[in-house]
Amino acid sequence: MKPLIAVLMFCMSYNHAGPRAHDSILTEGGTTARLLLLDSQSKPVASADVELSGIVQCANPICPPVVEWQGKSGTDGIIVIPRNAIHESAFVGTPAHETRILGSANWEEDKRAWTLWLMRRTGFICRQSGSRWTLRMADDWGSRRLSSAQLSPADDFGLMHCWEEKGYFRKCMGPQIPNAGYTANLIRAHESDISAVVTGETIHGPDKVAELTCSRLLQQKRSKRTQKPGRWSTRSTVASDHSIAA
Repeated sequence: MKPLIAVLMFCMSYNHAGPRAHDSILTEGGTTARLLLLDSQSKPVASADVELSGIVQCANPICPPVVEWQGKSGTDGIIVIPRNAIHESAFVGTPAHETRILGSANWEEDKRAWTLWLMRRTGFICRQSGSRWTLRMADDWGSRRLSSAQLSPADDFGLMHCWEEKGYFRKCMGPQIPNAGYTANLIRAHESDISAVVTGETIHGPDKVAELTCSRLLQQKRSKRTQKPGRWSTRSTVASDHSIAA
């Protein structure tokens, strides 16, 4: 009788606990984490060289991030990352995509993996002196004539799709729910004179949060990679080297 009671108590405790919660990739247990990388068209970033980088302290005002781990995604866009490479200031990127903070990955139960949306390399950057808002837009037009953009700081609400619309150079919109969400309208007065008006959704309707000036960027060639996948490195990365076009 006692063994039966013990089994029943175990089953009751398991049912009470329910499925294991996936709150954050930073705090989940295990020795590895499965990360699915998606592009702006929600397609897997397949067979890509993936880098985990971190911010370092140095004497200069701005220090380039340091590549801490490298690997390669599978044909399904999934990469398995060792737990000791994951920390709260880790960034994920590829040679063709901008970096994103690893901690913003979301759990997808049907994929049994953490997912992270990556934007292609920046073609335009919009910002304003004294403003905390920055809009990065990629030249990655897909088959549906959609491009991708990222508004910071706005978490996942800043992950935007952009399209051509009459009266605008571009119109960009992120996820929209009641009382939350962002829209950016880009207007071109002249070839090199582009501005962006960013509005936020509120219960009273759209509210302007920033007016930014945009510049086209020229991406420099990346240095040749010598680090083998899955190895640690202390080499600085130049993944985000850009120069502003005159």
